[in-house]
Amino acid sequence: MDRSLWIITFAAIVLGAMLVVRPLVQKLGDADAERDRIGATIERNLALARDRASLDHRLELLRRRLARIELSADTSALLATFIRDATNAAHASGIRITGFDGRPVTRAAAFPVPHPTEAPRAFAATAVELTIEGRYAAVIATLRRLSHGHVPVRIEVASIDRLADPQHRGEPLLDARLDVEILHRLRLETPHAPNS
Repeated sequence: MDRSLWIITFAAIVLGAMLVVRPLVQKLGDADAERDRIGATIERNLALARDRASLDHRLELLRRRLARIELSADTSALLATFIRDATNAAHASGIRITGFDGRPVTRAAAFPVPHPTEAPRAFAATAVELTIEGRYAAVIATLRRLSHGHVPVRIEVASIDRLADPQHRGEPLLDARLDVEILHRLRLETPHAPNS
């Protein structure tokens, strides 16, 4: 009898332990899962905070860039600024400007209206032609610099030709003709009152 009492006692202890320990283990597992969820939420929030700082920095850079963009209606001043930007871009990228058609043709430029309540913007585009010569990477760098200059422009590569390269330094030597539209405010003529 001693032995059966011992077995019954042992069985009662094991059963009691299972009834008490199993819910505790379940609660610990739930607590771990909740901790993981909270940790993931904190990581997402920290990533958003880092992104916000990055976006605020980019916004400030865009504000500075916008502040130095010229949009005057004086096309000759904008053309001079563009030529200066092109010369600086060519020098920085190590390319040559081999041609420039300085007889600009001005036409109205179509811009989408940013918001339905805003009036369409009165802009014009002055078209000029620029020809540059250089290595592929330098031509691409020049296009990037020109599109980030002081004057807003639209650039289209009209033609690109590979040139004979006696030095043959790896990258091909290119001659690129660029159709450039210099964007500026459209001069709106105000009607004059008739003299009485």
